[in-house]
Order: sequence, then structure tokens, then C-alpha cells
Amino acid sequence: MKFKNIIAFAAFILVASLGLNAQDEVKSAASLYNDGLALLKEKNYNEGLPIMEEALLKGTEEGNEKVIELSKKNGAIAAYNVAKSKVKEKNLEEAIALYNKGIEMNPKYSSNYSGLANVYKKQKNLDLAVDNYLKATEVANENKKTKRAAKNMKSISVIVGKQYVAKNYDTAIGLGKKALGVEEHALINYYVSRSFESKKDHQAAFDHATKAIELGTAADEMEDKYYVALAEAHVGLGQISDAIKAYEMIKDDTYLEQAKYQINKLKG
Repeated sequence: MKFKNIIAFAAFILVASLGLNAQDEVKSAASLYNDGLALLKEKNYNEGLPIMEEALLKGTEEGNEKVIELSKKNGAIAAYNVAKSKVKEKNLEEAIALYNKGIEMNPKYSSNYSGLANVYKKQKNLDLAVDNYLKATEVANENKKTKRAAKNMKSISVIVGKQYVAKNYDTAIGLGKKALGVEEHALINYYVSRSFESKKDHQAAFDHATKAIELGTAADEMEDKYYVALAEAHVGLGQISDAIKAYEMIKDDTYLEQAKYQINKLKG
């Protein structure tokens, strides 16, 4: 066998040993990224995510900063969508791992934090749920996604409200104050106020009811139940005339009869 033929045969053996054929080429980071992106555009996130991860790895090897950036951004979106499918399948631990993978790829994509929070809420891990809703809120605000931030705070208010209704007052107060330490919110202040009032801490109830009214008025999202909370705190503090004034602010039919009854009772 001639030397040239020996070299060609050796190359064939090497290619075969790697599981390739003569037509295969080692793909560049950009090529891998484009393949992954095509799959994501087809909403084939399950196949697109690992290719985005390959593109990221290859981009890192090549020092291709553009591919690294784009692979991280689109990989985070893919991870979020695959995680959502795992939640629907009730594979919550897999979903958690995928949301965390998305966060690692792009910490500035808020949806993975809120997705993670939703899973922790399902698992009754309310502390971690609130922590991640708050992180999602922070990132959304940084990205000027105010509606998304508001949605995350609303989710926290639902958690705090359910704890108040269940008479888990200490939990409602703890989670509520954690949230309010990051961002003020009228409804969360209301539930914290009601929880404090239930524990006979009238001053704390007054403080949070006052804040709920202030925030609700400023945002044009005032609810008459905030005045109910304020009035009851005034009663607890022995401030009867102030309680009457608070009840007199109520116009909503839902609370109007209660307010009239309480005013007559306090005046009598």
C-alpha cells in the first residue's frame, strides 16, 4: 500500500472511531447558535435548549462574545419554557432545576424567578416563593417592566392574604414585612395591618392601615376595606372620634352597612 493511501485509510479509521462520516464538519459556535435559534422559533424548546448550551460552550471555547451573549439570553428563555412544561407534568424538581439553569444563563430575565416562585408556592415553601417573587420584581423593575413587577407583587399579596384568612397571623406578618422591606404595596400593608389587629397590636395595625390608604390613594387603587382596617385600629387605640371619621369615608356597598352599624355603635 502506497504511503498516500495509508494516510487516507488512517484518516478514515479516525473519523469512523469518532462516530462521524466524511461529510460531517465540526460546527462553529455561530452555526450551533443558529441551529438552536431555529428550533426556538418553532417553539421546540426541548431540543433547542441543549443546542443553545452547546453553542454557549463552543462560544466560550472560541471566545465569541456575541454568541455567548445571545446563547445565554435565548437559552434562559428556552429553559423557562421547558420548565413550564415540567410543571404541567408535575415534575416540580425538574422544573426547579431548569428555572435555576435559566437564571444561571441570564440573571436579568425575570420570568425564571417568578416561575421558580410559583413552584415553591405549590410546594408550600412560602419563604422561598416570596424571595423569588421579590427577585423577579427587582429584575423586572431594572428592565422597566413595571406591569410584570406589579404582577409579582400581586402574587405576594395573595400569599399574605391567604395566611391572614387562615389565621396564620405571624406568617402573614413575617412574609408581608419581608416584601414591604423591598417594595411598598397597598394590599400587602392591608393584610399586615389586619394581622396585627388580630394580635391586638393596634399601633402596628394603625401604621400599616395608614400606609395602605396612602399608597392606594396615590395609585388611584383605593379600597374601602383599608378604611375598615384603619377604623378598627383607631378603636383599639381608644381613638373613637378618629374611628368614626374613618368609617365615614366608606362609600362601597360591600362595607357601607357595616360602617353605619359601627358608627351608631361608637356614637351610642
